[in-house]
Amino acid sequence: MRVVLEPGNPFDLTEDDLGKLKQDVEAAEASASVRVYKRDERGYGVTLIEVINVFIAAGEVVGAGYGLGQAGKAVIDFMKNRWNRDKTDHPGQSPRPRSIRFYDEEGNLLRTINIDEPDGDPTEKDDDGGDLRHRDPPPPERV
Repeated sequence: MRVVLEPGNPFDLTEDDLGKLKQDVEAAEASASVRVYKRDERGYGVTLIEVINVFIAAGEVVGAGYGLGQAGKAVIDFMKNRWNRDKTDHPGQSPRPRSIRFYDEEGNLLRTINIDEPDGDPTEKDDDGGDLRHRDPPPPERV
């Protein structure tokens, strides 16, 4: 299984965070070849939601974690833990929502999982009829 992890904002996740996430995915999915890809900042770099884009090779998306295999479950668990830590570290404030967008290697959206109030439980976002492709699909060698 080939997986590429790409933060929506290159400043949301530190190199240590991304390294930990990569290790978590590799530990959860022994056959996973995981790479981290950070694009240059676009716009002002300020978003209300912390986003991670996950590209998974087609035909390999099955099983646990909303049908996204153990690799998908590991990413969801990682982001849920970040949300919970944010809530604990800043009592009285709402934690920043998290969103995990899973794509195939062509940039087609497979699933969107959101983590937010009231309890930080992952929920699948319904298709809103919008564009379901990544605005800048990955080059083939990325996935």
